[in-house]
Amino acid sequence: MSIARDFTKNKSKGFGFVEFDLPEDCADALENMDGAELNGHTLRCNIAKQAPNEAGKPIWSAEEWIKNNLSFLENEDKS
Repeated sequence: MSIARDFTKNKSKGFGFVEFDLPEDCADALENMDGAELNGHTLRCNIAKQAPNEAGKPIWSAEEWIKNNLSFLENEDKS
């Protein structure tokens, strides 16, 4: 499981990803958890889709994305 974070604000973005080994487990989780309530929030569960880009590569492999989204790492190295 991984939770998406906004590193500039050091907060959760409010969503995460869970991977399953078996398709049946995924189907059961979707059926049981979509619409369930947790700590006063209604959960929305669905199957993630890869965001498209021109080259069909993952977005994080693009130089511009790395420059714009991982600049905080350079600042940590200088500290």
